[in-house]
Amino acid sequence: RLVRAHAPKAEIYFMHPVKTPEAIREAYYRYGVRHFVLDCEDELYKIIRETGLATDLKLHVRLALPKNKGATIDLSSKFGATPMETAELLRKCRTVSEKLGLCFHVGTQISDATVFTQALMLAKSVIADSGVKVDMLDVGGGFPVFYTGENVPSIETCMDVIRKGVRKAGLEHMELLAEPGRCLVA
Repeated sequence: RLVRAHAPKAEIYFMHPVKTPEAIREAYYRYGVRHFVLDCEDELYKIIRETGLATDLKLHVRLALPKNKGATIDLSSKFGATPMETAELLRKCRTVSEKLGLCFHVGTQISDATVFTQALMLAKSVIADSGVKVDMLDVGGGFPVFYTGENVPSIETCMDVIRKGVRKAGLEHMELLAEPGRCLVA
């Protein structure tokens, strides 16, 4: 509601992994949201149902990454589907998505930017296993901010690692998204 009120023409992304049916309906019909994230089959069916079998959906499947001990808060056990589940969800979403995305989150306040390279290589493997065309890649958040006493990579370092990792994984043809919330707020 706030984004639409302040930016009437913005393309809005509903990236919370669990959404109420009412929130999906309101986002789609009232605020024009077309981008939705999911990490399980039930969420896919809920989105399809609550948008009335819409043909203009842009679905993003969230991939769970291996545990990241270098993150202040590791999200691998909280959000995302296993690589095998992700490949299956990508196949299912492809048939109902105008555009299809894959996303991941390396964890909050990372201490080592190379975790993005590892995540991108896993993303490459999952996309290949799915056998479907994936249009968008969301590298999530995790971009750290320097707090007193912490030694963390800069946003520039993270972006450099991501650019190189995207090229190495052969994913440069995809639309690239990121969620640098902490960097923006800090």
